[in-house]
Amino acid sequence: MPTLPIFNWNKALGLFGSALSLLLMGVGCVSPTTPREAIEREIRREHDDARDAFRLGQIDRAKKAFHDAILKAWNADDLADSGTIAYNLAALLASGQETERAEAWLVDARVNLRRSARSVGNVWLLQAEIAGAAGRLDEARECLRLASCSQPPCEPVDDLDACDPDCQESTAGLECLSSCGKRRDAKRQEDCQRAYRTRVAIAQANLALRCNDVTSAKRALECARTCAADVCDEALAAEYEATAAEIAMAQQCWSSAGFHRDAQLAHLKAAGILRDLSTVLDAAAEAYINDGQWIVAADRLCRSARIWIARGKADLAWQRIREAAERVAGSPDTDTLIRLTLTATFLQEHLKQDGEEKESDLFSKSFSGHDATPLVDGVYPPVYVDQKRVSSRPSPEAGNP
Repeated sequence: MPTLPIFNWNKALGLFGSALSLLLMGVGCVSPTTPREAIEREIRREHDDARDAFRLGQIDRAKKAFHDAILKAWNADDLADSGTIAYNLAALLASGQETERAEAWLVDARVNLRRSARSVGNVWLLQAEIAGAAGRLDEARECLRLASCSQPPCEPVDDLDACDPDCQESTAGLECLSSCGKRRDAKRQEDCQRAYRTRVAIAQANLALRCNDVTSAKRALECARTCAADVCDEALAAEYEATAAEIAMAQQCWSSAGFHRDAQLAHLKAAGILRDLSTVLDAAAEAYINDGQWIVAADRLCRSARIWIARGKADLAWQRIREAAERVAGSPDTDTLIRLTLTATFLQEHLKQDGEEKESDLFSKSFSGHDATPLVDGVYPPVYVDQKRVSSRPSPEAGNP
């Protein structure tokens, strides 16, 4: 019986690999991007979508997009993108108080970024923030030390070509245009490095506040102000104003704290970071309440309520409407009362359109301990509106915000 020839897989794979290489080489001559660039572009698209959703406060959408992005990065074994996405996912989880999972993702981010020769500075900054908030102050100090020793997370710039630094792009030659472009890149890199140092100083100020050392906090914030001079970064400016507000609150300078919160709000909106607007408005309201500026506080609470309405969190909106109404009860400021009434009525009508069962579910637990008193001008929380319509069966608890 004749023996079958043994198939040489190594030889066959070698021939197949050579043919595939020739095919890819041929395609590469006419393709605008390489296969690797196409993969990186797809990962970047998913990552950018996740970051945009997080910036807008669309947390569920952001979490799903981050998961999709990191799966693509894992599939390509891309360490740099895996590390960057892991860091941003950790930031999202930390914002929702899921700190244990956030810290696990930060470890993953740190390992992958180091293996791909990328900066881990921002990883240490976020770890310091989480540790400080948890009261692990020694760990927070060590993380800040490591952050200050890390290279800033900025892209490198090639050496500048020799050229007139004052060249004008409209009249310059190609060589000079290249140099001008590189000079712009160098300026961006300088701003990036200064922004990173500013964030380290702000983190040091925040840690000093947690240690009740207002003097050191003010000194660190002044260092941050100096570092950030001439750096155009709205998000960074918002971080600065947030810490300035906390220092003012620690010194019981309520009006100043409210001013800094309003400034923080303006910078966040300019940066397109909408997820924190309601939190900042609440903090501004707290400052103005302490200062006795009831009308101003009610305005901030009303605006915060409207944000929660837009995000589908009616229970959180009602809490703020109630508090604002209590602050301006009996006030001669009819404009504020009208705006509160308008907001409350809008929310009622919106909930009625969604159905009575949803309405009952949202408020039976949130307001079961309150008496049936109107918010403003006869407007009641929905749990008290037309009690005959409310189902008698137990309602599930309201979901987490």
